[in-house]
Amino acid sequence: MVGKPVVSVIIPAYNSARWLPETLHSVVAQTWGDLEIVVVDDGSSDDTLSRAATIEDRRIKLVQQTHSGAAAARNRGLRETTGELIQFLDADDLLSPGKITAQVNALRTAPPGSVASCAWCHFAEVPGDMQKESEPVWSEPDPFTWLVRSYTGEGMMQPGGWLVPRTITDLAGAWDETLSLHDDADYFLRVLINSARNVFVKGPTVHYRSSAESLSRIRGRSAAESSLQVCRSRQRILQAVSNDEAVRVALATRYAQFAYEFGTSAPDLAESALIAIAELNAEPANTVGGPVFRRFVPLLGFARAVRLRSLGTRRRSQWNSWK
Repeated sequence: MVGKPVVSVIIPAYNSARWLPETLHSVVAQTWGDLEIVVVDDGSSDDTLSRAATIEDRRIKLVQQTHSGAAAARNRGLRETTGELIQFLDADDLLSPGKITAQVNALRTAPPGSVASCAWCHFAEVPGDMQKESEPVWSEPDPFTWLVRSYTGEGMMQPGGWLVPRTITDLAGAWDETLSLHDDADYFLRVLINSARNVFVKGPTVHYRSSAESLSRIRGRSAAESSLQVCRSRQRILQAVSNDEAVRVALATRYAQFAYEFGTSAPDLAESALIAIAELNAEPANTVGGPVFRRFVPLLGFARAVRLRSLGTRRRSQWNSWK
């Protein structure tokens, strides 16, 4: 990488008037000045667009579209930008001031085809009330190993933590607009599988706002179908590279997490996940569920433990409805 590359910051926004100005302030305050900032208003019914317009900076471009979902908004942002490096950022999250500069500088000396990452922490309302805990997978340099370790329970990366060369986003392809949950996991799976190296940069931080409105908290039928589809995508992509035991354990662990989360609300899909685990011929890592549940897994096996848990939850729900 030579010269001063332009970094494209893509912000999908839907009814984000409450948070978007603070997010934009964190972007325009970046010490890296060569930015193009595209806010894609995804058919908001509030004053998201007018609130964004209050931030006066020539680098900001506002785009409107009919409500099509966050993935579609991010794809629109990719089409509207030309920068050599891509920063995705949700409309309620924040970047520390030197985040982009540190990652651009790290990529200058990294092998071609590298992506950069950094620490992330979450907060509820006040950015100062941040909870920051390092996760083992963050500093893993090999992208394929990073995925395997992450899927086995060693941590994850919030989407805003990555800085990705456009050459890699071109290889990864578009965000899958059919997904409603874990579309970021699906997208960055494809980013990493097309990357040569993960360069973890110590110091900068992405501040992830954990709010009640977050899509990741939604657990309806469409969310379950989306999540299972991502599990299957992981399996297809990873096993095309390797089918060793570590990969099969990682995939089994992700299916196990799905079965644990959706065993009550979508028991038929949870059973499909348990069948997939059996076909992988691998035992999930014992990192799924709470401490009590994990104590029962070695005694019962994961499939029996999750079925008993789901049955008990459904019966309690029925009993409460009869009261």
